[in-house]
Amino acid sequence: MQIVMNYVFRGIEYMVYEAQEYVPGAAGIRLLGSRRYGIGADRILIMENLSPNSNFQIFTADGNEIAATEQDYLILRCYLQQNISSENFADTDSFKKDILKMVRQIGEEEICNAEIHLTDNFIDKMREEDRQRMVFAC
Repeated sequence: MQIVMNYVFRGIEYMVYEAQEYVPGAAGIRLLGSRRYGIGADRILIMENLSPNSNFQIFTADGNEIAATEQDYLILRCYLQQNISSENFADTDSFKKDILKMVRQIGEEEICNAEIHLTDNFIDKMREEDRQRMVFAC
């Protein structure tokens, strides 16, 4: 089972997917971002290897990679604050500082969030979508 966090800020739905065993490709992201067949989100933040050297990418629901915005960094900051214990923040201090540098004060606007559990069956469907896309690409 994979847990993702969904956030709503300024009318935009964000999903943070912390990749553990499987990093979805464009087809998997499209399925995940679909409001009809998946969970649904406007922007999907894929994080790999949560550490000071973490890599993260931003995608649209269509599976297109895009540049991060200030709001993406704000959502990432919320995710880190909610999901990393204070003792682990020492290990990720430089990572946290880099993210905080990217976020100006946005005000006291509320960010709503929900935890969503993806079943192994759904993750298998994402993998299959990615495999089929690779077959068609060849």
